[in-house]
Amino acid sequence: MNSSEYLTGEKAFAILMAMLSSFLLYSIPQETQWFSGMAVSKQPRFWPAMCIIGLSLFAFSYGFSVWRKAAAMTNNNDDINTTELGEMKHWLGPIEFVGYFLLYVVAVPWLGYLLATLIYFLLMTWRMGYRKKSMFWISAATGLLIVLLFKTLLQVKITSGAWYELLPDAGATFMIINF
Repeated sequence: MNSSEYLTGEKAFAILMAMLSSFLLYSIPQETQWFSGMAVSKQPRFWPAMCIIGLSLFAFSYGFSVWRKAAAMTNNNDDINTTELGEMKHWLGPIEFVGYFLLYVVAVPWLGYLLATLIYFLLMTWRMGYRKKSMFWISAATGLLIVLLFKTLLQVKITSGAWYELLPDAGATFMIINF
């Protein structure tokens, strides 16, 4: 990786940090309170505001230094790759998996923890590019072991599937308690 590729990543990171710190600065009044008659250092808004202001100062000064470095490289006629949007798109790629996980969370109350977990594991195995039957069996076994560990052994209370109500009473009770 050459210096221009590092610089592109630094620019993307600087942009993301500036956006995040700006959002947090904007959110301070809605998320915290200021009480009259209370010492400044004991105000609920004071320390979060100090942290966010510090983050903002560092984020914007870092962004300024990255842009100065980019301008210097451009003036030296170095081959600089300035595809910040492409770099940001590459960094945001993992958000796809956050979306998959959110779909899984939404599916659990409908399908039940066991079925939703097995489907999620199998689909994630396929999405990651594994196509051998053995990998699907390993994935299903891992999902089943996780369900058994959390629901049966640790007795974590997880919403039962809506379709469990369609089962006979004994079967519904068994599935609700164990899966």
